[in-house]
Amino acid sequence: MKKKLQIYLVLLFILLIVVFTCVSATQPIQAPPTLSSTTTSIESTTEATNTTSLLFLGNQNIAPVIYLNGNTPSGVAIDIVHALAYHISQPIEIRAMNWSEAQALVAQGDADALIQINPTEERKKVYDFSDPLLESHFSIFTRADKIGISGVSSLRGLKVGVESGGFPQHLLESDPYIKLAIIPNFTEGFNLLNAGSLDAVLVDYRVGSYILAQNNIRNIKVTGEPIASSSSSFAVKKGNTKLLNEINSALQIIKADGTYQKIIDNWKPTETVFETQEQITNRIYYGIILILLILFLIAFIWTVTIKKELTKRKAAEEELQKLYSELEHRVNERTMDLRLAQEALYQVNKKLNLLTSITRHDINNQLIVLMAFLSLLEKKNPDTAYSEYFRKIENAATRISVMIQFTKEYESIGATAPVWQDCCILVDKAAKQSQLGKIIVNNNLPTGSEVFADPLIAKVFYNLIDNAVRYGGNITIIRFFVQKSGDDHLIVCDDDGEGILINEKEKIFERGFGKNTGLGLALSREILDITGIDISETGEPGKGARFEIKVPDGKWRFRSEAS
Repeated sequence: MKKKLQIYLVLLFILLIVVFTCVSATQPIQAPPTLSSTTTSIESTTEATNTTSLLFLGNQNIAPVIYLNGNTPSGVAIDIVHALAYHISQPIEIRAMNWSEAQALVAQGDADALIQINPTEERKKVYDFSDPLLESHFSIFTRADKIGISGVSSLRGLKVGVESGGFPQHLLESDPYIKLAIIPNFTEGFNLLNAGSLDAVLVDYRVGSYILAQNNIRNIKVTGEPIASSSSSFAVKKGNTKLLNEINSALQIIKADGTYQKIIDNWKPTETVFETQEQITNRIYYGIILILLILFLIAFIWTVTIKKELTKRKAAEEELQKLYSELEHRVNERTMDLRLAQEALYQVNKKLNLLTSITRHDINNQLIVLMAFLSLLEKKNPDTAYSEYFRKIENAATRISVMIQFTKEYESIGATAPVWQDCCILVDKAAKQSQLGKIIVNNNLPTGSEVFADPLIAKVFYNLIDNAVRYGGNITIIRFFVQKSGDDHLIVCDDDGEGILINEKEKIFERGFGKNTGLGLALSREILDITGIDISETGEPGKGARFEIKVPDGKWRFRSEAS
């Protein structure tokens, strides 16, 4: 046992060494060297016509695009300027400085060009802009535990850190509900965000993610998609077309000869998701080692504790068996309770059905007596002035009788368990029971096609045929057939009659709607709904009615499948 403990301590010591190595790997890494020397002045290789240096100014706070490496301007945009200098007629001096001051110097004519600036309508009044330099995607950075921020509108009422004179400030300052806070640099801005002094920071994604990785700042995330994308440019004072044309010409040259793309590729290792690609590679490498060691340690601990686990498992199995026996006893008790409740419910329903049956019988008897006295009254008082009233009384009595019959049929819905029934046979029987006259019923339902439904589904097919005969107009044929609809089946009944008006397609399934009793289709929908089957009318008015019975998957089969 003492020997095993010693091995365990050695493994822990190795694990601590690996963790320390991984932490060291996450420390800031140096950016790749620029393509030029560390000097901030570049001589042109073109034939010089003017030895006066041009002053190009950049924002010192937007690494890796522009930043100060010691006292030397560095970054992808700086390397591009170095490449441009070989094709511009005057030497170029580069300075990385406060961005607001840099913009003011160029606007006043005290400097010649701005590096990496995104055009806005306000800026276009002061500067002329070159062809596109780099693509910028301005994203919202928040604390990792912050939720509900996505898009400009979600920033209202929040305190948002932006750089003075930068594109994000121009983008948000028009919204009075967003509280802008000027930050000295983005490193400080992210620290303020972590401390809770800011709710969000808006910055170019490339810049923000690089600074987070370089400074090992954690607990920060990007929220949602970029709220704005823009191509940055060089900017010169309004009207300085000579220099602008030289810059555009030089840009075209370095893009055409591949120099521009080489610079972009040289800086690709700094593209990060809060870490540089080099840091991610190191993290993966050491992470794999750490995982292997952890797996080894787990295996060691497992071998030491396996005997205890087996003992615990045996005890757990015994406890489980005890619980199973107790559960089985309770289930049996509950089953008995349910059986008694079911029997009681059956007796109640039986008495209710008997009561409603006697009540229906008595009402029907009284209706017969009413109709008999009405007939005698009409014969003794043959005055035609009262004929209309007699007809209305007779119609009312008839409707009462139909409604009583409906209650009997409705009472039967669900009284018997659903069964599998052959649709083809049901349609043939319904057709024989209907007064068709010269109307043809074309039954194309396959023999053996069965639907799982309430036994009263036979009435559904009868009602469809009866409705077509009564209200179809000049109808000559009624068709039944089946179609596939995804995993479901559609039993279709259509005719060549007048069809159903659009505004009546749902009303016809409401109780009381229609020219006769208005109960047939309402009853049909209730019968089908017992097993989750739906019915709807989808025909085109003037071209005939079309009823679709949608049978869900599992409620349709062929008899051969059942066997």
